[in-house]
Amino acid sequence: MIARSNMNQLSDAITGNTTASSIDIAKEKQKIYWTEETEAAVREYLALDYNHLQGKYDAYIKRQAASGNYDPTIDDGHAAELQANIKKSLGDKIQLKKEIIFRSRIRAPLNRLIENIIFKFKLFRYDIDVKTLHNDCMSHVYEKFYKFDPDQNTKSFSYFGTIAKHYLQNKKKSIDAMKSVNLNYDDHSEEVDSMFGDDGGESQASDEIMDLFNHMILAFEKNMNNKALNDNDKKVLDSILELFKSHGHDDVEHDSPDVSKALTAWQKSKRKSDVLDDNKYSKGNIFDFISDRSKLSKGDMSKSLTKLRNLYKEKRKDFYNKSPKN
Repeated sequence: MIARSNMNQLSDAITGNTTASSIDIAKEKQKIYWTEETEAAVREYLALDYNHLQGKYDAYIKRQAASGNYDPTIDDGHAAELQANIKKSLGDKIQLKKEIIFRSRIRAPLNRLIENIIFKFKLFRYDIDVKTLHNDCMSHVYEKFYKFDPDQNTKSFSYFGTIAKHYLQNKKKSIDAMKSVNLNYDDHSEEVDSMFGDDGGESQASDEIMDLFNHMILAFEKNMNNKALNDNDKKVLDSILELFKSHGHDDVEHDSPDVSKALTAWQKSKRKSDVLDDNKYSKGNIFDFISDRSKLSKGDMSKSLTKLRNLYKEKRKDFYNKSPKN
């Protein structure tokens, strides 16, 4: 008769079912990629590496000097052995041996380690693909490889894993922060649009625009001492005032050459049907002008523009409420 356990195995094979114990075993096997053999390979590699050996020699001499035991006139067996190994590590045969160890016994598990960290902690980046991200991290870990010290009773798996994780996290944080700053204008472009007359595609005749600009100039000048505005708000408001004052006026004296250059983006409307030209009146140019004049970061400018937009809407509403009805 067939034993019960064998019958169960046969049944599983026929039906395609997998027992819980076999699943656990399969998962356990998947995790085993950094073995004691890998740890041994790392130790062998480092014993042949010039940078690692030089680092150990420098650290040893430093400890001896700190303890008062260092005397260059007296032979030190350990220091002499390190120096001999350092010299030997520069040989072509040693270099080849070291490369073979890395390629055949270390590279595959190290690749797997970095791959697992990327996917486990979701350390992807929007600017590069996963393969490039992986290779970039691999290069970084390899550059730091020589700093691992097996004599400290630590596992190279944990050491290299920590280096890889911190590198990927810091890079992602830096790139995400940069993306946030770069997208900050896009997120707040409506403040610039509405602040400078682009209100939902509405067109206004040039004389009405100039009347509105003059109204806003007076309103903004009165608010330069508004206690509700902080220093950053006032710097941005000062820049906006300069643009408002200069719009449509050829004889304005500017207090900075940068102002005149920036104002070339403005169209000088002469006819009733003229409106602000989007190609010249670029919101990007305006944003850059405010940045140059205020010396603020894009994030700080966006915060101030959000606040000033509300002031603009309020004063613009006052202007149209007071204007004669058609």
